[in-house]
Amino acid sequence: MDNNEIKKANRKALPMFLLVLAVSMAVGGCIGFFSAKYGLNELAGGIKGAGRAFARVAPWLLLAEAVLLPAVAIPLYGRAKKLLSAWDGEDETVSDEIDAGSPSSCGSRTPR
Repeated sequence: MDNNEIKKANRKALPMFLLVLAVSMAVGGCIGFFSAKYGLNELAGGIKGAGRAFARVAPWLLLAEAVLLPAVAIPLYGRAKKLLSAWDGEDETVSDEIDAGSPSSCGSRTPR
């Protein structure tokens, strides 16, 4: 993308970003206002409880991520490496397939 296309995409995304920002501010403001006005002390206690529960689960989530991420990435890397070694340097469809299989572009893959 050149600079003008990036600016055009940013201008297109700005209204949605501002809408999400405004809705988030309104929801947060309402929660804060009503919890202060009506003395919802249970809300603070519930949030503290959720924080404690997440603190117990977070190390296990990190361990699961450390196991699952390589389990997904290593086969993708091996497939791309095999395709790259077989590529003759001329056929662009193979090059596109290698690029589509790389872990950095997994989110932008299109079905074939």
